[in-house]
Amino acid sequence: MPNVERNALIELIDVLAEVDTSDKFVACMKGEMQRIVPHEWFICSVGRIGRNGIEPIHVVTHKFPDELFALISGSDPKVLDNPVLSRWWETRAPIAINFEDCSGSWPQVMAERAIKFDARNLLGHGQVDIGGAFVTYFSFHRIPQRLDRKQTLLLARIVPNLYAAFARAHPSFESAATVKRLNDGRGAELTPRQIEILEWLRQGKTNWEISVILGMSVDNVKYHVKQITRKLQVANRTQAVAEAASRSVI
Repeated sequence: MPNVERNALIELIDVLAEVDTSDKFVACMKGEMQRIVPHEWFICSVGRIGRNGIEPIHVVTHKFPDELFALISGSDPKVLDNPVLSRWWETRAPIAINFEDCSGSWPQVMAERAIKFDARNLLGHGQVDIGGAFVTYFSFHRIPQRLDRKQTLLLARIVPNLYAAFARAHPSFESAATVKRLNDGRGAELTPRQIEILEWLRQGKTNWEISVILGMSVDNVKYHVKQITRKLQVANRTQAVAEAASRSVI
């Protein structure tokens, strides 16, 4: 890596380390990030991994056309459903698309949208949180130069820092958007950890398996399960999963 690029990368990482607000994050994307990935539009989105796919809970965009965003979001507003995100989810590898030669590899509608909105080239990558319950995805659009393996490698190096900065800049997205308040008089508010445990209970995991996955003691898992059943006013974990699903908590 040339010294100029290395210095730009170091400067970006240093600036990201100081990001603690949404405004600072956006300013970094419009500033230091441009030296690594020149772009005109970007989307940073957080989704919860649900039974039907990735459910959007927080999105930050810059200059991205509302009409195009509606098109790529898919027909179901409760699920992030587009070919690019689906490809990334399958491979968990950075995605680089040069729209002038994407025919054959991607749906024809993508090329049509690229022409209509002059979207040009796209670079995207994301990260799954350590508990496996949430996804944060970063997508950069209208990149002027042709993309190759160099840009995907750079993005792979940067995304952990983007993820950490985005989480600090939006500390309330999880509690505000994923913690469902049970306002029907049948229970108190579930915590993000309890919702996460409910997701694993739905998948049939034992207390021991959940303790290993989440890095906590078995006794701590048991405590949370008791709190979940109490808050949902049910008798056991099977009923808790059913009740939470009926309220769209999971």
